[in-house]
Amino acid sequence: TLIAAYVTDVYLIDPALQVHGHSMRSRTHRSGTTDSSIWFHRAVYADRWNLLECRSPAAARGRGVVTASMIRHDGVVAATLVQEGLIAE
Repeated sequence: TLIAAYVTDVYLIDPALQVHGHSMRSRTHRSGTTDSSIWFHRAVYADRWNLLECRSPAAARGRGVVTASMIRHDGVVAATLVQEGLIAE
């Protein structure tokens, strides 16, 4: 669960950054989390592969929202994640 929380706060905003022409790798921006939520449906195993399937349904005017599903190695959705963030050049 700690890994899911870390991923949410640090990397989940990346799809919204791409809409604004940035990425976590480029470091041409500043970003910060304004709101973040995680709903755990099943156990998350850090010693197994997990897929984080993300999308940004809204990103404009320096703000972005990202939703994600954390899918375990066995195909079960273990968590749902949502983040809203600020993006500045």
